[in-house]
Amino acid sequence: MGIVLPEATADLSPLGEPEEWTLIQRCAQLPAVVLQAAEQFEPHLLPHFLQEVATAFHTFYDRHRVLDPEAPERTAARLLLTRAAQIVLANGLKLLGIRAPERM
Repeated sequence: MGIVLPEATADLSPLGEPEEWTLIQRCAQLPAVVLQAAEQFEPHLLPHFLQEVATAFHTFYDRHRVLDPEAPERTAARLLLTRAAQIVLANGLKLLGIRAPERM
C-alpha cells in the first residue's frame, strides 16, 4: 500500500485529540531543549526529552488510527504529525551521535 505524504501545508485543524496536542507540544520543544542543554552544560536533557517524545508518540499511535479511509483530512494531518515526530527524533538522535534507522 503506497502512502503518499501530504503537502507540508495540509490542514491540521482535524487534530484535536489530547494525545495529538501532547505530541505537537513535545515536538515543538526541541529547539528550547537543545538550547537549554547547551547553555547549562546538561547534555542529559536531550535523551530525556527524546524519551518524552517517543512516549507521547506511542500514546498517540496506540489510541488513534493514523490511516482512516473514511476521514482523508484527518489521515493527512496525522501523517504530517507522524512525520514531524520522526524528524524530531531523528534530529535529536543525530545531535547525540546516534544513527536512527530509516525503517522498523
